[in-house]
Amino acid sequence: MLNSDPPSATITATICTNSTTSSERGTLRSNSPPLVPRIRRYLDRELNLRDSQQEAWRRHWTIETLAALERHLARDQETGRFSHGDQPTLADICLVGHAVVAAMLQIDLKPWPTVKRIFETCMALPEFATAHPLAQPDTPEAMRPKKA
Repeated sequence: MLNSDPPSATITATICTNSTTSSERGTLRSNSPPLVPRIRRYLDRELNLRDSQQEAWRRHWTIETLAALERHLARDQETGRFSHGDQPTLADICLVGHAVVAAMLQIDLKPWPTVKRIFETCMALPEFATAHPLAQPDTPEAMRPKKA
């Protein structure tokens, strides 16, 4: 959940104006992780899937997405510290969204080393860390990471 002044707003604005073409932005906007409410409603109301079926569906498409990202990033000459070079772009925001969903589904990123490295690089930045869904003030207590 983002408030009206999300910590990542500056990065997002820079990415949208400097790093992608309009066709790339359209492609990335449609790249929603499989946990967004719109998709959950569709699986529940339109397909009438039970919770276990929805979980299997989400896991399947999350793994497929991570594999596709890894194939692309591992061979792309433009891949650097981040998905497209050495500065964060909108592609990294999308990648982080999918990696966060993987973590929520308890999917280890180990099989996708490039995705894992870029995710960890992004999360080391305060703009990404403070925008993490579990770092939001309205995150239910049961979902918050346990403090050591």
